[in-house]
Parts: sequence; structure tokens; C-alpha cells
Amino acid sequence: TDGSYMNRMMKYHMSGYIGIQICRITHATIFYILGLPIPSSGL
Repeated sequence: TDGSYMNRMMKYHMSGYIGIQICRITHATIFYILGLPIPSSGL
């Protein structure tokens, strides 16, 4: 296997995962500020 390819895929996967976490935190914060119930799923 190509090491550089694997490295690129790992970086892409990690950045995507972090982006999803930031999105979830942002949504939860907005719901909290607005006083709405925070959905545990579907974010």
C-alpha cells in the first residue's frame, strides 16, 4: 500500500470527523441558547 495515500486518507477522515463534532456542538449551543429541546440524534 502507498504510505502517502494512507496518510492523506487519515488526515481527510480526521478533519471530516472534527468538522462533524463542531457542527453538533454548534447546533447544541444554538438550541440551548434558544431554550429549545436538544435532539440527541439527527444532527
